[in-house]
This record gives sequence, structure tokens and C-alpha cells, in this order.
Amino acid sequence: MKKMITMIVCSISFLVLSACVSNKKLILPEPETISVISIQKKLSENVKTITKREEISKLIKEIQKQSKSTTLESLNDQPTNDKDYIIIKFTHQNEENDSVVYLYTMKEKQYIEQPYVGIWQVSPDIANRIEEIFLVDS
Repeated sequence: MKKMITMIVCSISFLVLSACVSNKKLILPEPETISVISIQKKLSENVKTITKREEISKLIKEIQKQSKSTTLESLNDQPTNDKDYIIIKFTHQNEENDSVVYLYTMKEKQYIEQPYVGIWQVSPDIANRIEEIFLVDS
């Protein structure tokens, strides 16, 4: 009887834990719909832009490829858990509204947050690449 109860408890625990795992994909705009990507540090007036189609496409694909889903939720317009973040704004060619994601480091890991959609862990390579873009010609 004890074995049966233990198996039931273990099965229920497994189901609950597996239901909590998030597998959301980071959905960024299609590269061909973007005219400009603007990169800005939160407190900086300095904005870097990417306008070349190949660079826009490459950056979007790299971010999507190297992002990993987390169970963290985005509940605000901007990150509240980090004061030093990078704003990545996608300006659409034929739309009034821009898309925005935020890149930041928390507990030595890099994350991209899409307001009200989710938070994804990204590789340090992506974070470094975006930092490099920002630092060019500074």
C-alpha cells in the first residue's frame, strides 16, 4: 500500500513539475519587415542603429537561435529586476508601433525580456555582440 501511495505522489509531482516547464519561443519580427534596429543603454542618450538588411537579419536570427525559454515572467513595460539594461527597438517599415526587447544580466546570466510576453536566457555571445555594436564609434 505504501508503495502505491508513493508511486501516486511521485507521478503527480512529475506531472506538476513538467507542466511548469516553459517552452515558449522568442518571437521577433521578420527581418524583411524591419527598417532599423536601434540599440540604446537605459541611461544613455547615445543610440546606435543597424540599417543594413543583412545585419538586421543576422542579428534577429542569432538572437532567436540562441535564446532559451525560462519560467520567468515579464509583468512590466520595462525590466524591474535590473537597473542597467540595453533597449533593442525594432522599427517596422509599414507599422506605427515598434517592437522592443530588453537585454540585461542577472546573476551572471544574460536575458532578453519581451514586455508582457516572457523572458529568455541568451548566450553570452549574443550579449557580447550587442555590447560591441553599442560600443562601436562611441
